[in-house]
Amino acid sequence: MRVPLFADEDRFACFGVRLPRDVVARHCRVLLGNDMPNIDPGFEISIDLDTAPGRHVCNTLNYVAQALDGPLHNLDNAIVLNGLQDLLLTNILMMLPNSCSEQLNGKPKSNAVPHYVKRARDYIHAYAHTAITLETLVQHAGCGYRTLQMAFNAAYGMSPMAYLRSVRLNNAYNDLLNDEDGAGVAEIAMKWGFAHSGRFARIYSKQFGVLPSETLRKRQ
Repeated sequence: MRVPLFADEDRFACFGVRLPRDVVARHCRVLLGNDMPNIDPGFEISIDLDTAPGRHVCNTLNYVAQALDGPLHNLDNAIVLNGLQDLLLTNILMMLPNSCSEQLNGKPKSNAVPHYVKRARDYIHAYAHTAITLETLVQHAGCGYRTLQMAFNAAYGMSPMAYLRSVRLNNAYNDLLNDEDGAGVAEIAMKWGFAHSGRFARIYSKQFGVLPSETLRKRQ
């Protein structure tokens, strides 16, 4: 994924992002399951940005663009960058009309059995410190992401990626309490893939009921 392109001149404004076709197709296979090798989603030429899905994708594009053009411009953190790419690709495929929309938004053809969920859960706990993508997660689970997502929602009340975020927040909490190198809030947040300090503080507070700085003071 490249940094989105802006152009604004004489009443004309353009905002674009280039996503290679093979990357989009591969992500679609990740969502549906790798047993469907010939998937190549085709999109409608025009998109109505006044619809809820259109606005959602537009907001996601703006979020990614502002992040990459601002605080993350020169960031070399695979956890954060892969997360942004997965977010954008998933939103585009799920929200914008394409030749795979019926399959993506319908019920999976197969139901994930408990061991699929266990495989993904154990992988998340073991490798939360690495750049886990949707593709690597479904490879270890052995099913498509939509199947895994429904099974995770049934088992834990959240999606696999939300579960991953929760695990990383727990690890950040432990580091804030016990890090022997004296790392601060921003450094620990970045270590676990949270690039925006303000957003990290909000979701941390929502999960633990305290701010990261309050947890850090307990260590000190």
